[in-house]
Amino acid sequence: MRTITAGVGTTTTAVVPTGRWFELVVSFSTAGRITVYIDGAQAATATISGYQAANACTSRTLHIGANRDGGERQAGGVDRFAIFARELTPAEVGQWKQLAFPPVQPTLDVTATGGARCVGSKALATVTVKNDDDVPVDLKITTPYGEKAFTAVAPGKNAFHAFTTRATGFAAGEATVEVAASVDGKAVTQTLTVAYPAQTCG
Repeated sequence: MRTITAGVGTTTTAVVPTGRWFELVVSFSTAGRITVYIDGAQAATATISGYQAANACTSRTLHIGANRDGGERQAGGVDRFAIFARELTPAEVGQWKQLAFPPVQPTLDVTATGGARCVGSKALATVTVKNDDDVPVDLKITTPYGEKAFTAVAPGKNAFHAFTTRATGFAAGEATVEVAASVDGKAVTQTLTVAYPAQTCG
């Protein structure tokens, strides 16, 4: 395993596997220590000759799997890589993917719209929720005038409810919509806030 920093080359005793994918972590300390990990296990250590080469302000072109001029290219593929601004601890080496690429929480493509209407002299607050996702969703709509739950609202379908206020009018306000679904076998939840306008009925 060879590392070149600002023109200083250092070769360790680490031998990388061939013919398969593996995880390679090369950690540098500001004291010039190099530690090589293969598949999470320490494979070799070495010391850079003149540690300023690893701790300098001079900018250099970064090459992964090649020398600084882009030559001596490796014969293999790179799936992903990350650069940290500090030396990783041995415990962090085993978690580098989680540190660099934290899992993204899936979101559900669901929208909500608030409204108001009159039925006779009574004012009603309305909420419409549209499921634009690819999976069915469960919904719970909460307003100051009550709650309404819907189960397994199919993709492309709407859920609608008009909340009776038993009053001739109400001020503008907000409703919340709790959404739950299963995406690739994992439970996903999110909460929407939707405004509805003021309403006055004769």
